[in-house]
This record gives sequence, structure tokens and C-alpha cells, in this order.
Amino acid sequence: MNEKALNQLTKARIDMIMLQPFFGTLALRLSLVEDPSCPTLWVDGKRIGYNPEFVLTLTHELTVAAVAHEVGHCIFDHISRRGPRNAQKWNRAGDYVINAMLNDAGFTIGESWLYDPAFAGMSADAVYNLLPDQPDDGGNPLCDIRQSEPDPKQIDEWKMATAQAANAARAAGKLSKDLERFVGEILNPKADWRTVLRRFCVEENKDDYSWMRPNKRYIGAGFYIPSLHSHGMGELVVAVNLSGVEFKRGNLVDSVTHTLARTGLPPTCLELELTESMLMHDVENVISTLQRLKALGVRLSIDDFGTGYSCLSYLTRFDVDTLKIDQSFVRQLHQGDEHAAIIRAVIQMAHSLNLATIAEGVEDAEVLTFLRAHACDQAQGYFFSRPLPAETFAEFVRQHVAIPAPNA
Repeated sequence: MNEKALNQLTKARIDMIMLQPFFGTLALRLSLVEDPSCPTLWVDGKRIGYNPEFVLTLTHELTVAAVAHEVGHCIFDHISRRGPRNAQKWNRAGDYVINAMLNDAGFTIGESWLYDPAFAGMSADAVYNLLPDQPDDGGNPLCDIRQSEPDPKQIDEWKMATAQAANAARAAGKLSKDLERFVGEILNPKADWRTVLRRFCVEENKDDYSWMRPNKRYIGAGFYIPSLHSHGMGELVVAVNLSGVEFKRGNLVDSVTHTLARTGLPPTCLELELTESMLMHDVENVISTLQRLKALGVRLSIDDFGTGYSCLSYLTRFDVDTLKIDQSFVRQLHQGDEHAAIIRAVIQMAHSLNLATIAEGVEDAEVLTFLRAHACDQAQGYFFSRPLPAETFAEFVRQHVAIPAPNA
């Protein structure tokens, strides 16, 4: 056994406990195994295998980062999540994710390690889908992830240990905001939302619930499932709020086009929500931008409708699909007839323009009954559900069937 390499790794783990207690505490769960047959390092959830000659080429800072790197694969469970995917490509995807996390946490990243800031905050699943089958980045994986069969006990033990390590680091004032976010994702595991959405809409498309083919009246932010007897599963739409800053940058169409191409999300499954005030600045340029977005197949909605200062004559020129009735009107529905009159007027106007309507802020059955009676197409609010993580939302959709409005 090469004592020098072992001592170098041991010192790195000890120093990491003092400087990066979150990673240092978790590193103690992994025993060190010398393995001259591997080119660099490997991890299997219980052990770190290392080539002593490779270890001796590392500085102390890089040795610390390398040990933390192996810990990262364990806390993200890259070991059992590979499945039938290409092993080399999965290793590279996992390395990109871990190295981005370590860079954000203040570790030193080796020059030849796989690192791309564009992958920061992404899951290994999402990065895997973006990587070519044949590497073209010139780098090499630091780690060989030794796949094992999913072990629920080991997975649960790592989650518990991760929570305990985070608590200890937090108490010591050494859990950064970036690490806090990563820990939250680990303890409440979510695939990248684009991956979950694509998997739910495409890869896991089953006939458990069939959706009516959507049109402007029956699709918007959220989802709409009129019955169990329809024409096959339609589109599940994800709605994204746009800020005025994003709109003013001038590259919104290019950004949306790139995102759709990168994620594989069908354009009809994306709805962009804009506020009235956002639309009324530089109207001609706004209309041109909206037309280009519509040409992509993206859906458009006006959020918080009724609270801005738009001119109604522009509605037909904006070519939007949906008006979202602001929650200030919906929540005050009990307080006077004037709010009910506003809601009825918006619904009638929208339908005359062949637009869908969504009422925001629905919190009780009485309000929902009023909206249904006046043919509001959709509703959203805490009456249906609080905000949900992606994987919980997918299960929610599978188990619930929305009740259509009376005129549907």
C-alpha cells in the first residue's frame, strides 16, 4: 500500500471537516480502497477507490476537491440512477453536475476536470440528454461511478446523513446559500422540471386519463382534463411568468427558441405569461415579438388582467390565447356585486374574442360555483392544491380529473 497517497487523502478529509464540514462529515462514510487498476478514482456508495499514482499528482486543494467530488456522486445517488444509459456518458454528465456544484461551493476545480458553467444547477439526467454520444470536450471524468442495483436502505441512509451533515454545517455557519439550495434538492429530490414534464407528457404517456384535444378555450396555464373518454392524451402546458427585464433585453425569441431546442419541449406545451403593463411599452415592438413567439407555436396569456392600463383595442392585435382574471377580483367576490360584474364582463369579452379565461386565487367552493355558472373556462388557486414539487405534481395529475365548466 502506498502510505503517502493514503495519508494525502486522509489529511484532505480531516481538513475538509474543518473547512467544509458538510462534505467532510459525509466523506467519513466512505472507506478508502487502493486500486492501481483504475486510472483515477471510483465510488460505489460505500467506498472510494483510488489510484495512488493519480492521487500523488494532485495538490492538497485538488485532493480535497476530489474527495468532495466522490461524496457528491453519493448524495445525488448517481450510482444507482444510471439504469440502461451509456456508462461513459453518464459518468461525464455526473462529473459536470458535481464540478459545477463544487465550484459554487468554493472548491478548486482541476484544469482537466469536466466543468461548464452552463450546466450549473442542472441534474445529471438533463446534462446527459445534452451531451453528444462521443465526447468532444477534450476533458476526462474524474470519477468512475460504479453502478449498483438500487438499494433503498443505502439511499435512505445517505439522505439521513445528508440532512444531519447539513444541520451540523448550518449550526457552524458554514453552509453557503448555494449548498443550502443543493441540499434542498437532495432531500426533496426533483428531476429537472423539463425532464419531468417531458417524461410525463411523452415517455409515460398512458391511457389512464385521456384528454380532450385542446383549443384556445380549453388550454392555458395549468391543466384541463374534461373526462375519461376523449381522443387521446393532449398537451400538458407549463406556464412561465416573464419579467419586464426579460422582455426588454431584445433576445426573448432567441432565448425561447434555444430553450425549446435544448429541452425537447414541444412549443405548444409552453405558455408565456405577460402582464398588461409589460405589453404597453413600445407597443409596435411588443406586437412584433409576440408574432414571432406565436410563429414558434408558443401560447401566450395576459396575467393579472384588469389591474393594468392596457387599451382594449390592442387585445386583437396582441394575438394572445388566454386572459387570466386577477385574483384581487376573485378573492373579493364575496364583498360586492361590482367584483362579480367585472368578472362576468371579462369572461364575456374574452369568449367573444375566442380567448380562454382563467380565474386566479380561487380558495373556496362558493367562488368556484360562481365561476362555473358564468362559464369561466379554468380556475387556479389553493382550493385545488398548494404549489407542488414536480414529481408530486405528476402524481397529482394522474389521480385527479378536473370537472369541466357547464358549457364545455
